[in-house]
Amino acid sequence: MPFSEIAKIGPPAPDELEVTIFGPSFGECVVVHFGSNRWFIVDSCVYSDIDGPVAAHYLTCLGLDLGAVVESILVTHWHDGHCKGISKLVEHCDRAAIWIPATLTDVEFIRFVKRLSKNKTLVGGVKTKEFSAILEELHRRKNAGSPNFGLASQRVTMHQSKGAQLAHGSDFKLVALSPSSPSHGDGLDFLARVALQMPRAKRPKGSLGSPSPNDISVASLMEVGDAAILLGADLENGKASSGWNAVLNANRASAFGAKAAVYKIPHHGSKTAHNENVWTDTNSPSE
Repeated sequence: MPFSEIAKIGPPAPDELEVTIFGPSFGECVVVHFGSNRWFIVDSCVYSDIDGPVAAHYLTCLGLDLGAVVESILVTHWHDGHCKGISKLVEHCDRAAIWIPATLTDVEFIRFVKRLSKNKTLVGGVKTKEFSAILEELHRRKNAGSPNFGLASQRVTMHQSKGAQLAHGSDFKLVALSPSSPSHGDGLDFLARVALQMPRAKRPKGSLGSPSPNDISVASLMEVGDAAILLGADLENGKASSGWNAVLNANRASAFGAKAAVYKIPHHGSKTAHNENVWTDTNSPSE
C-alpha cells in the first residue's frame, strides 16, 4: 500500500492487534500495535523515496507522536539490512526501552566496533555507524539515570502488559527465544568470527562481512491472550546446540509459550534459516 494512503485509513482501533512488516529490496522492519495505542518496533530499514527510518515515517503518517506511543525497540542483530536508520529511530523514541543481543555488549565486541570507526583499511558499513550511535545513546541514558535498556537472551521477557491495561483485555508478552545462554558458546563463536576481521595495518582495503551463521539474532515469541506470533528475525541454523536448534531444544524442555498461529520466517526465507522442526514444534498447523 502506498504511504500516501496510510493517513486516510488511520491508526488501528484500541482493541486491535496490528503487525506491519516492511521489507524493501534490502532490509526489514516490524512495527507492532499491541493495543490501546501502544507500540513496539523490531529493527529498522529505509526506503529510497522516504527520508529516515520507515517505522518513523509510518507512525507519523498515522498522526502519532513516536516519543509518546513507542514503548520498546528491539535491535535483533548486527546486519546492515536490519540496522539502517535505527539510531535515528532511537532518537525519535526517546522514552522507548532499547533491547539488543547480550553478546553485542561484550567488551571485546565494543572494542572491535570502536577500532573499525578509526581504521581506514576495513569499511565497516552502515551497521558499524548505527551500532556505535546506539551504544553512545545507552551510555548517555545510563549517565542520566534512566537506563531503560535491556540485554536479550533466551527466555528474557522484553515487554509485558496486563490485559486490564489494554482495550482488548488480553495479556501481552514478548519473550526472546535466542540467543542461547553463554554456556552453549554462541556468543564466543560470534566473537571468534568477528576477531578474524579485526582491522590490521598494511592490509588491502576491504568491506566488513557479516559473521555467519547468524546464531545470535533475537528471535521472539509474541503472545496476546491465547494467540501467538513467532518473529524469526535473521536467526540461522548453526551447530546442534546453536541457532534454531538451541531454540528447539529449550522449547522441548519447557515450552516458551503457546504455539504460534503466525510465523514471520527468518532471514528473508533463506535455506540457511529454514528448520523443518520449527514449523512442527513451535507453530500451530494451518487450517
